[in-house]
Amino acid sequence: MVIISLAETGAVQAQTEKTVQGQHDPTPYISHAEFQNISVGGELISSKSSGSQPTFRDILAVSSLDGVIRLFGESKTFNRIPYPDGSTVRVDLNYGGLKMEYFKSAGKADFRLREMKITSSEWSLTVGEKELCPGMAGNQLSPPVRKSGYVYIAKQGTAKKAKRSGELEITDTRTQITFEIDEDSGTVKTIRLHQMI
Repeated sequence: MVIISLAETGAVQAQTEKTVQGQHDPTPYISHAEFQNISVGGELISSKSSGSQPTFRDILAVSSLDGVIRLFGESKTFNRIPYPDGSTVRVDLNYGGLKMEYFKSAGKADFRLREMKITSSEWSLTVGEKELCPGMAGNQLSPPVRKSGYVYIAKQGTAKKAKRSGELEITDTRTQITFEIDEDSGTVKTIRLHQMI
């Protein structure tokens, strides 16, 4: 198993993945625990919020829009989009450079985060001690992350097994962090957390 980094000092690892042509490329992933400890921060966290940088553990535990407001404060814009079935709802929250999409499925009482998109250097993700934000040089990401543009989140409890065997049980492809790099400037344009719910 090759150890690689999300950023120069991050904690992303890679597994070998067989491609269609028979080539092997590293697949970047982080453990579930590392993922939960990633924090979201920036200058724009409202004084009405909790005041500290929320982690993905905090963000994914939120089940109501009031909980989101406790973590991030009031959003600049709030857009509620009901679906034709009458009970499914999507809510878009915009914090100026940080957009979050929450979804409540028919028959469910809780809102769940489906997507978080960071488009401004005023917002960032902190992985370990490394801050990642739009505008940073793309070459600060590890080569496998730059090449693939994403980081998978390993299923809980599978990362230790992968370190021993060199093989990771299929990573949870329903949740991933992606990086869009501007080809002209070579800088990170967007950081996106997406999960299928």
